[in-house]
Amino acid sequence: MHLFISHKNTERDAALTRELVSFLEERGVFCWVDFNNLRLGDWREQIERARRTASAYIFVVSEDLLLGAEECTKELRNILEGGGKDRLIPFFADDYYFTHPEISDKYNYELGPIAAKQGVKLSSLGKTEAFERIYLYLPPELKENKESLSGFEFGADMSALVSYTGNSESVTVMGVRAIGDRAFLGCETLQKIKVCDGVQSIGKHAFRDCPRLVFAEGGGGLTECSATVIEKNSSAVRLTDGVYCFLTAAIGCEGEPTELKIPEGVRVIASGAFRDCFSLRRVTLPESVVSIGASAFDGCINLSEINLSEKVCIGKSAFADTLIKY
Repeated sequence: MHLFISHKNTERDAALTRELVSFLEERGVFCWVDFNNLRLGDWREQIERARRTASAYIFVVSEDLLLGAEECTKELRNILEGGGKDRLIPFFADDYYFTHPEISDKYNYELGPIAAKQGVKLSSLGKTEAFERIYLYLPPELKENKESLSGFEFGADMSALVSYTGNSESVTVMGVRAIGDRAFLGCETLQKIKVCDGVQSIGKHAFRDCPRLVFAEGGGGLTECSATVIEKNSSAVRLTDGVYCFLTAAIGCEGEPTELKIPEGVRVIASGAFRDCFSLRRVTLPESVVSIGASAFDGCINLSEINLSEKVCIGKSAFADTLIKY
């Protein structure tokens, strides 16, 4: 869950937008805004993805934008046509929209009124009160995360948590679809991690070398995870029926079993989780499993029985060098 902010990248508008972002992020709101930092080549795709997945929108309306920002106008049109009208907060950085009816009439004709009921006028309120009013208008789910965003680094389109350099003991990951490789690697203060259901994948070594991590919860939306996400002897990993599990992912097994019963509640067989388990002959999956990662059973040369269902997504080489045909 994140807030999408559209503005004109002039010096004045960008400065005001940065102040707004700082105000909101101090209150735990995930903001996506382009300050000309997008990678060359896929910037349109990044903007489109961030817009489509946003929980709410702020459109910074100014003279500079109204007189020459085709991309911003296109973004506004896409927001309105995509059903985001009720979640749009126009932020009027100046009064140009109201003092030039030829401009407002043009926008109203092409896009419909943008001076909505919950629009915020900087000139009427002052900066601090305007920012507070915007925060008040945000949907509740954007304000549920009360933790500071200090220490978090996100990908360009806000869909992935790239790294965490903070020192909190408890962290909630929300508003992103992925936790990247090594995101929390070496985080010595981390004791508790909560992964909200919107997170779909967790990368390699994401929680390795976190010596104080003892509690992990969530992961109800996982579809992909690496077996190297965390050490199997970590206190945050549970051992059930000989299977090591982290959140809702099975990441390995104890010893050299001939049969494995994956615990109920596991959604993902992590990539490489049971690679080269030579003695393994039979695997029983619960109904909760939705995906089997790449190379999950690669090299299990004696594996001949597994109860696969049509709903399970199977990764590349998941059953390479086994007796399983699917």
